[in-house]
Amino acid sequence: GCKQEVYAATEGKIQRPHFRHKSLDGSKGCTEPESYIHWITKVLFADHFQKIESFLIDIPYYLTCNATGSCRKKEVYSFDLKKRFPYIKVEEYDQGFKPDCILYNDAGEKLYLEVYFTHKTSDNKIALGLRIIEIEVRSENDINKIISNQKIDQKNC
Repeated sequence: GCKQEVYAATEGKIQRPHFRHKSLDGSKGCTEPESYIHWITKVLFADHFQKIESFLIDIPYYLTCNATGSCRKKEVYSFDLKKRFPYIKVEEYDQGFKPDCILYNDAGEKLYLEVYFTHKTSDNKIALGLRIIEIEVRSENDINKIISNQKIDQKNC
């Protein structure tokens, strides 16, 4: 997560031996542990997003078929993220939060992209009414599928 050198940590009776991140300033080291899958997803996504002209997201919604609302039909709308938000930043603070990626445009509109591996988006972010897309990624195959299809589908949101 902090991209610093690691060292073997074998002390303690509860945790098994593991690695910790060294710090350059003598503090305890990395305070924001991050899995490889989480880190590589946002880096690869941002790199790919900058190079392409179009990137779709499937947004499911329901149509009401009659006045009573007893009939609902599920539809999917494909939205081009790149056309609305042509720019992307990785892990920059915004409104007191550090989203995985921020998609934005010249008009100042923003959309947070959060990668979900172990922890879903915090309730604090959701409560602010921020635009957030949360994608679930469990493996490199998930990342590759999103990038190669240039699309986030319902299964990943």
